[in-house]
Formats: sequence, C-alpha cells, structure tokens
Amino acid sequence: MARARLDELGDILGGLRGMSELVEVTPAVFYVKRKPFLHFHESATSRGVDVRDGKEWGERIELSLGVVSKTESARFLREVRKRLQNTLAT
Repeated sequence: MARARLDELGDILGGLRGMSELVEVTPAVFYVKRKPFLHFHESATSRGVDVRDGKEWGERIELSLGVVSKTESARFLREVRKRLQNTLAT
C-alpha cells in the first residue's frame, strides 16, 4: 500500500499499533503469534482489509476510500479487537 494511502488510515494504524498482541512486520501488515493477522488491499475503487478470525480468515472488512472517519475507524477497531480475541483463543 502506498505511503500516501497509509496517511489516510491514521486513526486505524494508531489503534492497531497500540494493540500489544500485534507485531507490524511491514507497514500496515500485522502478525499475531508469528502468523499473518491483518493486511490491507486497495484498488482504484475499493479498500478492503483481510483480518483473521480464529484459525481462518474472516470476512473481508470494507473501508471507504480517502481519509477514514473517526466513526468508521472506531467501528473497524472494535471488530478487529473481537477477531483478535477469537484468534488468541485458538
């Protein structure tokens, strides 16, 4: 993901980097327990995030293009925390 696009995810990346269980192996790619946990996909028309949910990948989470609002960021981080707990429990 391009550096300029990462700037649009400030609240989200800050929240993810604040989760002590996650390790950011490259910008915006996070692992938990040495396994891939979360990464972003983006095209000209959409932005999605793959997030593990337990032992498998959960349903892709879609995010709006452009700067992500605080409301959307908070909703996204709540879902990530839920999936993180499911993943840590496996």
